[in-house]
Amino acid sequence: MSKASKPPAPPPAAESAPDMAHSIWLAGLGAWAQAQAEGNKVFEALVRDGLSLQRQTHQGLAQATEKLAEMTARANDARWGKLGGLFENRVAQSLSRMGLPDATDWQALQARLDRIEAHLQALQPTAGAPAPGAPASRTPRKTTPSTAPRKAVASAATRRRKAA
Repeated sequence: MSKASKPPAPPPAAESAPDMAHSIWLAGLGAWAQAQAEGNKVFEALVRDGLSLQRQTHQGLAQATEKLAEMTARANDARWGKLGGLFENRVAQSLSRMGLPDATDWQALQARLDRIEAHLQALQPTAGAPAPGAPASRTPRKTTPSTAPRKAVASAATRRRKAA
Protein backbone atom coordinates (compact mmCIF):
# COMPACT_ATOMS: atom_id res chain seq x y z
CA MET A 1 0.00 0.00 0.00
CA SER A 2 1.03 3.50 -0.56
CA LYS A 3 1.62 6.04 2.13
CA ALA A 4 -1.38 8.20 1.07
CA SER A 5 -3.90 5.47 1.77
CA LYS A 6 -2.71 4.54 5.24
CA PRO A 7 -5.52 3.77 7.65
CA PRO A 8 -5.88 6.17 10.56
CA ALA A 9 -3.95 5.36 13.64
CA PRO A 10 -5.97 3.74 16.38
CA PRO A 11 -6.21 5.58 19.66
CA PRO A 12 -3.45 4.73 22.03
CA ALA A 13 -4.47 1.71 23.99
CA ALA A 14 -2.23 2.78 26.78
CA GLU A 15 -4.64 5.59 27.72
CA SER A 16 -6.67 4.35 30.59
CA ALA A 17 -10.29 5.14 31.48
CA PRO A 18 -9.37 7.62 34.24
CA ASP A 19 -7.16 9.49 31.81
CA MET A 20 -10.00 9.66 29.24
CA ALA A 21 -12.44 10.87 31.87
CA HIS A 22 -9.96 13.56 32.84
CA SER A 23 -9.61 14.63 29.16
CA ILE A 24 -13.42 14.84 28.81
CA TRP A 25 -13.55 16.91 32.00
CA LEU A 26 -10.95 19.31 30.65
CA ALA A 27 -12.81 19.63 27.31
CA GLY A 28 -15.99 20.50 29.23
CA LEU A 29 -14.15 23.11 31.27
CA GLY A 30 -12.73 24.61 28.08
CA ALA A 31 -16.20 24.81 26.51
CA TRP A 32 -17.55 26.42 29.66
CA ALA A 33 -14.77 29.02 29.71
CA GLN A 34 -15.32 29.79 26.03
CA ALA A 35 -19.09 30.14 26.59
CA GLN A 36 -18.42 32.57 29.45
CA ALA A 37 -16.10 34.65 27.32
CA GLU A 38 -18.38 34.77 24.29
CA GLY A 39 -21.64 34.33 26.20
CA ASN A 40 -22.65 38.00 26.19
CA LYS A 41 -22.03 38.27 22.47
CA VAL A 42 -24.07 35.13 21.77
CA PHE A 43 -26.83 36.26 24.15
CA GLU A 44 -27.11 39.67 22.45
CA ALA A 45 -27.19 38.01 19.01
CA LEU A 46 -29.96 35.69 20.18
CA VAL A 47 -31.96 38.66 21.53
CA ARG A 48 -31.61 40.47 18.18
CA ASP A 49 -32.72 37.37 16.29
CA GLY A 50 -35.67 36.94 18.67
CA LEU A 51 -36.81 40.56 18.18
CA SER A 52 -36.58 40.20 14.43
CA LEU A 53 -38.62 37.01 14.50
CA GLN A 54 -41.18 38.61 16.81
CA ARG A 55 -41.64 41.58 14.43
CA GLN A 56 -42.11 39.27 11.46
CA THR A 57 -44.62 37.20 13.40
CA HIS A 58 -46.61 40.29 14.45
CA GLN A 59 -46.70 41.60 10.88
CA GLY A 60 -47.88 38.26 9.56
CA LEU A 61 -50.48 38.03 12.32
CA ALA A 62 -51.75 41.55 11.59
CA GLN A 63 -52.07 40.77 7.88
CA ALA A 64 -53.87 37.50 8.58
CA THR A 65 -56.23 39.24 11.02
CA GLU A 66 -56.99 41.95 8.46
CA LYS A 67 -57.72 39.39 5.74
CA LEU A 68 -59.94 37.40 8.08
CA ALA A 69 -61.89 40.51 9.09
CA GLU A 70 -62.36 41.45 5.43
CA MET A 71 -63.56 37.97 4.51
CA THR A 72 -65.93 37.92 7.48
CA ALA A 73 -67.38 41.32 6.53
CA ARG A 74 -67.96 40.17 2.95
CA ALA A 75 -69.65 36.97 4.13
CA ASN A 76 -71.86 38.90 6.55
CA ASP A 77 -72.84 41.43 3.88
CA ALA A 78 -73.81 38.64 1.51
CA ARG A 79 -75.77 36.80 4.21
CA TRP A 80 -77.62 39.94 5.37
CA GLY A 81 -78.26 40.95 1.77
CA LYS A 82 -79.97 37.62 1.11
CA LEU A 83 -81.89 37.83 4.38
CA GLY A 84 -82.99 41.41 3.61
CA GLY A 85 -84.14 40.38 0.14
CA LEU A 86 -86.16 37.51 1.61
CA PHE A 87 -87.74 39.83 4.15
CA GLU A 88 -88.65 42.42 1.51
CA ASN A 89 -90.19 39.75 -0.74
CA ARG A 90 -92.27 38.32 2.10
CA VAL A 91 -93.54 41.76 3.13
CA ALA A 92 -94.40 42.63 -0.48
CA GLN A 93 -96.31 39.35 -0.86
CA SER A 94 -98.24 39.99 2.36
CA LEU A 95 -99.15 43.53 1.30
CA SER A 96 -100.22 42.26 -2.11
CA ARG A 97 -102.50 39.64 -0.51
CA MET A 98 -104.11 42.42 1.54
CA GLY A 99 -104.75 44.40 -1.62
CA LEU A 100 -102.33 47.23 -0.84
CA PRO A 101 -100.39 48.78 -3.72
CA ASP A 102 -96.72 48.04 -4.11
CA ALA A 103 -93.92 50.29 -5.35
CA THR A 104 -94.65 49.66 -9.05
CA ASP A 105 -98.33 50.57 -8.51
CA TRP A 106 -97.29 53.84 -6.87
CA GLN A 107 -94.90 54.62 -9.72
CA ALA A 108 -97.62 53.96 -12.31
CA LEU A 109 -100.02 56.20 -10.38
CA GLN A 110 -97.42 58.97 -10.18
CA ALA A 111 -96.78 58.74 -13.93
CA ARG A 112 -100.53 58.93 -14.59
CA LEU A 113 -100.88 62.00 -12.35
CA ASP A 114 -97.97 63.65 -14.15
CA ARG A 115 -99.71 63.09 -17.52
CA ILE A 116 -103.00 64.51 -16.19
CA GLU A 117 -101.26 67.57 -14.76
CA ALA A 118 -99.49 68.18 -18.06
CA HIS A 119 -102.81 67.87 -19.92
CA LEU A 120 -104.49 70.33 -17.50
CA GLN A 121 -101.64 72.78 -17.91
CA ALA A 122 -102.11 72.63 -21.68
CA LEU A 123 -105.86 73.34 -21.30
CA GLN A 124 -105.48 76.32 -18.96
CA PRO A 125 -105.51 79.73 -20.68
CA THR A 126 -102.71 82.19 -20.41
CA ALA A 127 -103.01 84.89 -17.74
CA GLY A 128 -104.44 87.67 -19.98
CA ALA A 129 -106.76 85.75 -22.32
CA PRO A 130 -110.23 84.45 -21.29
CA ALA A 131 -110.85 80.73 -21.36
CA PRO A 132 -112.62 79.43 -24.44
CA GLY A 133 -116.38 79.17 -23.83
CA ALA A 134 -116.24 81.35 -20.73
CA PRO A 135 -118.80 84.20 -20.46
CA ALA A 136 -117.54 87.67 -21.07
CA SER A 137 -116.66 89.49 -17.90
CA ARG A 138 -119.02 92.24 -16.74
CA THR A 139 -118.23 95.22 -14.66
CA PRO A 140 -119.91 95.00 -11.27
CA ARG A 141 -122.76 97.43 -10.52
CA LYS A 142 -122.56 99.88 -7.76
CA THR A 143 -125.00 99.10 -5.04
CA THR A 144 -126.35 101.25 -2.30
CA PRO A 145 -126.02 100.15 1.27
CA SER A 146 -129.77 99.56 1.66
CA THR A 147 -130.07 97.24 -1.36
CA ALA A 148 -126.88 95.25 -0.96
CA PRO A 149 -127.95 92.86 1.81
CA ARG A 150 -131.30 92.09 0.17
CA LYS A 151 -129.73 91.13 -3.11
CA ALA A 152 -127.23 88.90 -1.37
CA VAL A 153 -130.04 87.12 0.45
CA ALA A 154 -132.16 86.98 -2.67
CA SER A 155 -129.38 85.55 -4.75
CA ALA A 156 -128.76 82.88 -2.13
CA ALA A 157 -132.45 82.00 -2.09
CA THR A 158 -132.51 81.91 -5.88
CA ARG A 159 -129.59 79.53 -5.88
CA ARG A 160 -131.40 77.24 -3.48
CA ARG A 161 -134.49 77.14 -5.69
CA LYS A 162 -132.44 76.37 -8.77
CA ALA A 163 -130.56 73.60 -6.99
CA ALA A 164 -133.80 71.91 -5.84
